Amino acid sequence: MQVNWKEDRYPVRVIYPDSIRKDGAGLNRLPITLDSGGTVYLGEVANIELGRGLGAVQRRDSKRLSLITAEVDKDAITPLEVTALLEEEFKTLSDDNFGYSLLFLGEKKEAQDSFNDIGKMLIIALAIIFFILAALFSLNPVDISPTLC
Repeated sequence: MQVNWKEDRYPVRVIYPDSIRKDGAGLNRLPITLDSGGTVYLGEVANIELGRGLGAVQRRDSKRLSLITAEVDKDAITPLEVTALLEEEFKTLSDDNFGYSLLFLGEKKEAQDSFNDIGKMLIIALAIIFFILAALFSLNPVDISPTLC
């Protein structure tokens, strides 16, 4: 909420009990005492609009966090295509020195984790193949030294 005083605007935050805050009509009937001693109701001197606000600052790894969620119509576009469009649109976000960064969760994170795991699985598969081949050749030694005629 902001209050205009002469030509200046001042931000004001007023916290009332839950019984008044949860009832929009209760804010309109909130009495305000004037300097002259008279009383007016807040609804008579202010335009009150109820809306959603952040109750607390959310954090992840000690950094401020804003969550943006969306439902994607998979018949029109896939979630991975949506995140690719978002990455393209905001690719300079962290380069602009604003201190912002994007962190994708959901299907994008699962796909990225799967891609990262491919390299690990390749190394494990090669190690298993090596041990199998080593075991086979140690059981059946083959002389591969050249023979002299």
